[in-house]
Amino acid sequence: MDFIKNIYTLIRNALSLDNAVIIKEDDNYLFVDDKEAAIFYIVVKQVDKTLDSLIANAINYEPTVSVISEVKLDISANNAFKCFRETYQYSYTGKPFVLDVPYQISELTLNDYDYLKSHYYRNGDDESYLKECIRRGMLKAHYGKIIIGFVGEHPEHALGLLFVDENYRRQGIGGSLEKAMINKTLGEGRVPIEHVVITNESSKKLQASIPDMEKDDGYVYWYF
Repeated sequence: MDFIKNIYTLIRNALSLDNAVIIKEDDNYLFVDDKEAAIFYIVVKQVDKTLDSLIANAINYEPTVSVISEVKLDISANNAFKCFRETYQYSYTGKPFVLDVPYQISELTLNDYDYLKSHYYRNGDDESYLKECIRRGMLKAHYGKIIIGFVGEHPEHALGLLFVDENYRRQGIGGSLEKAMINKTLGEGRVPIEHVVITNESSKKLQASIPDMEKDDGYVYWYF
């Protein structure tokens, strides 16, 4: 467990917050089934030739599979899943932010669902997924009734779903929304984390601009 606790905030969050349970652990792998988030984690300690078959069989546990490794793995899309993402994980290690912004930041509700649906799309997401994100807790930036951006978290408790209206970009709103979500996460006693697709340069720049947001060693591969 020290390997997980010290390196992978993602697993620590899952085991402490949800109905996640360790299915099996050996010298090569750790398997964690997070039924609350519907994610099956495969933590790679030492890769062997069985990894591809393990990924294919993991769908028998949950519809989403996350493979976590300290080293870059030679894996890619698997026919059992529609989507594949290779990401970095960032963890926030600082204190809550003091925000001084000219707009309001408040909870995004189901009344805002149409706006969320029309401005956020990721392959594999459907109405139930987005409504569950709202239930989990999302924030919106707005001038009165005019929404200018939003942020939330995915089922694995990683910050995400960040969007800023194109008419309000390059004003620091994205960073303020992420900081507000970090504050919310800290207030709930959790470690804020963020997953960034390794080719997403703008998101990597955003993480670098936030004090005490540190890139973790290793890689997180997503199948869903």
